[in-house]
This record gives sequence, C-alpha cells and structure tokens, in this order.
Amino acid sequence: MKLLLRALALSFVLMNTPSSLHGKGLGDLFLGLGFIAKEVCSCAFVVERSDEQCEEFAKLDSLSASITIDHNAKRARASMLWILRKTAEFDPHAGCRLK
Repeated sequence: MKLLLRALALSFVLMNTPSSLHGKGLGDLFLGLGFIAKEVCSCAFVVERSDEQCEEFAKLDSLSASITIDHNAKRARASMLWILRKTAEFDPHAGCRLK
C-alpha cells in the first residue's frame, strides 16, 4: 500500500511540475535538489550567512524547492512536495557533502 501511495504521489509530482521543468527526467530533479541542498548547506555553515540569505540564494534556481536548515544537526535539505528530497551535511574538515 505504501509503495502504491508513493508511486501515485510521484506521478502527481511529475505531472504537475512547473513548465520550466518539462522534458527533464527524474534524475535531473534529484541532481538539481542535490545542488540546492549542498549550496544552501555551504551558505549556512561554511560562509555562515543567515537562513534568509541562504533561502533567497536557493530561490535563484528554477526548481522552487522547499528549504530546511537544521542548525543542531548542521544539515540542509531541499525538497519538492513530500516525496523528492536531498540532504547535505556539514563536516568541519570537509565542508558540506550530500548524504
């Protein structure tokens, strides 16, 4: 049942993506979300900008992803709706890396 719900949700996401995303595959969406998560993580924890500045920076991309910055866990997440998401974590020795 969970698998069916996820498949339906993914179908909904792909059918209702903004026109700027049409013609892009699911891999492209995950790549874009990974890029946004990594850049927001670097913005927040390497450059130490405010959450507002990092969220504004993420809006420059055409994906319109939701951004979550977790200062306790030192990670940033980019997601579209509730099914597509990528997370980047900060390591003080290596910077931000995708999880």
